[in-house]
Amino acid sequence: MKVLLLHQYIEIGGGADAHVHYMLEALPRYGVASRLMAIRSLAKGFEIELFGGAGAVHFSDETSAFDFIRELCEKEGIDIIHVHTITTPEITKQLSEHYPMVRTLHNAAITCLSGEKYHFSSGKVCDCSFGLVCLKNAYTEKCASVRKPGKLIGLFKRVSFEKANAAKMYSHLIAPSSFIRQNCIGEGIAGEMIEQIPYPYKKQVRPSALPQRPTVNIVYSGRLTKVKGVHLLGELMQPLMSADLNIVLHILGDGPLKDSLMKSQALSGPNVVFHGWLDQSGVQEIYEDADIVLIPSIYPDNFPIVCIEALCFGKPVIVFKVGGLPEMISDGINGFVIAPGDLKAMRERVLQLVVDKDKRRAMGAEGRRIYEEKFREEVVMPRYLAVYRESIEKFTLKHK
Repeated sequence: MKVLLLHQYIEIGGGADAHVHYMLEALPRYGVASRLMAIRSLAKGFEIELFGGAGAVHFSDETSAFDFIRELCEKEGIDIIHVHTITTPEITKQLSEHYPMVRTLHNAAITCLSGEKYHFSSGKVCDCSFGLVCLKNAYTEKCASVRKPGKLIGLFKRVSFEKANAAKMYSHLIAPSSFIRQNCIGEGIAGEMIEQIPYPYKKQVRPSALPQRPTVNIVYSGRLTKVKGVHLLGELMQPLMSADLNIVLHILGDGPLKDSLMKSQALSGPNVVFHGWLDQSGVQEIYEDADIVLIPSIYPDNFPIVCIEALCFGKPVIVFKVGGLPEMISDGINGFVIAPGDLKAMRERVLQLVVDKDKRRAMGAEGRRIYEEKFREEVVMPRYLAVYRESIEKFTLKHK
């Protein structure tokens, strides 16, 4: 079997990109060849890039872009296309007439203009069904990635097209969390076509015994953007770091808020370390020496990879009760789940773990057990392969 992974980007910038690259490397371990292609719509035409290729190639129209992908699939013997984040649903629909196709839902992009289901103006999770109200909310709630009328209408048409054609284009939709699965069902997408499969993860780690050192290392890892709640870290952590608790806050990642965070008085001083973007070996080194992991996302985060990483490394995790996070963290068991935006409660839980090594150790061990049971690569990957095989069989029967 050979799988074409179709995504918007080649480089790694976020969790979806990291997952795509993980699949690219993991599939061959299960006897499945893989190829990664990025396709993006431009103001004029399309851009296609192959992982390991010579660079991006520009196509002036939809037909020539489709023909290029089709020819590559035939040449390389592609059996199935696994779609991730894309901005070219019309081309994807054409491809679905020639190849079996599945899609992973990294966010709510097939039912939401931003994919994030979050209203920035009011600071509330969006509970609206997709429709014309979303055009109004794009302005009043600033919840879409674009607001210029022409681009906004184009985005609305794209989401409408994907939602209407999901059942025709894909044999299966893969939802990493129950949250994103239920969102799709609530928007009228048939539940039987949505498989809930988490992201796989595998790392060789040392035993999860706590490092012997005087400091307590607290880690944030992710994009430095508002929806990830990184702007709350100063207010959350400054009172604790001002106390004599030997806390060191490690901030991993890059993004639009990096400069303002580094200039923040609340996050200045020797107790805060900005690491910037790190590769997997760098991230692993930080996790191995961590004591607590914070995920303060304020929007309904679907299934953050950082949470799986923390569980894998046997670290307790503190999160807000949003999106798929409560499916990964059980309050008081492998971390704490806090009411959205309640910084006082989150600070109290951080303090509880800072002063209680035994609790950190027990929660971390339970997190590792949950990882082994639910998220370990050897547990998850066979489920992806089963979806691939079923999709190929359905497609073959349909086109006999």
